[in-house]
Amino acid sequence: MADKKMRNILVVDNSPVILKLVSHALEREGHKVATAENGLEALKILESFKPDAIVTDLIMPKISGDIFCQIIRSRKEYNDVLLVVLSAVAAEEEFNYKAFGVDVCIAKGPAQKMCQHVLYALKHYQAGTDHQGNDAILGMDGIYKREITTELLSAKRHFEITLEHMTDGFVEMTTAAQIIYANKQAEHFFNRSREELVSSIFYNLFPKKLQLRLARYVKKPLNGPIDIGEDEIIMVNGLRVLMKFIPVREAEQESMIVLVSDISQRKELEQLITNHLRNLEETISLRTREYLNINKILYDEIKKHAASNEELVRVIRQLEAVLDSSQDLIAVLDCHMKIIRVNVALAEAYHSSPASFIGKHCDTLIQGDAAHSEEWPHTVAAQENRIASHLIEHYLPGKAMYVSCVPIQDDGGTCVGYVQIARDIR
Repeated sequence: MADKKMRNILVVDNSPVILKLVSHALEREGHKVATAENGLEALKILESFKPDAIVTDLIMPKISGDIFCQIIRSRKEYNDVLLVVLSAVAAEEEFNYKAFGVDVCIAKGPAQKMCQHVLYALKHYQAGTDHQGNDAILGMDGIYKREITTELLSAKRHFEITLEHMTDGFVEMTTAAQIIYANKQAEHFFNRSREELVSSIFYNLFPKKLQLRLARYVKKPLNGPIDIGEDEIIMVNGLRVLMKFIPVREAEQESMIVLVSDISQRKELEQLITNHLRNLEETISLRTREYLNINKILYDEIKKHAASNEELVRVIRQLEAVLDSSQDLIAVLDCHMKIIRVNVALAEAYHSSPASFIGKHCDTLIQGDAAHSEEWPHTVAAQENRIASHLIEHYLPGKAMYVSCVPIQDDGGTCVGYVQIARDIR
């Protein structure tokens, strides 16, 4: 097989040190190198720079590495580009990197060995041969699991599964209104794939008469969450929606989260109910003392692993904000149906605190004998290992709720917990 030409290479990593090391190693081999510190910056560079290979970090701000790779593979002009991922969590998380279009995965380790593996992958690609006869990750020798990183990845996986099964559309964007994440429900609302949504300008998804107003909400500083669409009609793909803007401020970056809720049916029945929706809370409720103590211990440990762990913490904090901003009653359960996390909406529905539910069985969340019914979603989900939903007439006194139970599986397909989502359908 004839050698493949390899001239231009794009390197993407939020670590300036790794950018410099990998770039110098490639330039010494005669390659022309362009660099970017995040996925958004990389997509901008691709408008004028045509790479033959892309080397990208996996965990980074402003579009994670897996989503960045999916965007690249969704564009025909990059079908033949070699995609190489550098992973700082290769020892802690088993994942199928081939699933999002990556050709080679290299564990982040000693700089010299890591650069050698990158050059090794390029050499085999140029020669038209596979770098290895399997899907093994290069550079795993001498790499060991870090317990705190494993725990963070597990928590992140739980929140991501919850996000993907939320009935609300979830969009995260920069202060310049560029979308950096969208869940499945957002794809449904805007009738566009995730690859089309990510990096696009949020307010350009709406009619021109609404774009200027949405742009103001995105660009001006917000002291707390705000919502629009309650008293005015905002239509998205034929649905009337309520949009909640939630500012997220971190030490090194700011972003904006938008929750998009379908309120079409509720508006049609609004004359039958009162005070169904309240103004969005100005601030997220204070965590309980126990939860703050746990976070303090966790953050002290995170400082020891600043590079990749800080990014994981940021994601988890954002996901917690989303859960506590949702009007759905959400509970995360372990594999024995014991409660390990509830959101603010659920705690308030029971006039209690989130901490009071920890360790209790899920059947404490409903009234009467519904928990022991064969139609109780948790029974079906546990027996058949699938998503189960059912209308519970007396989930709360005088309230009918549509309850779903979503099994959470690890990479081996074993159920490790459940997410319960209950929605008031009055």
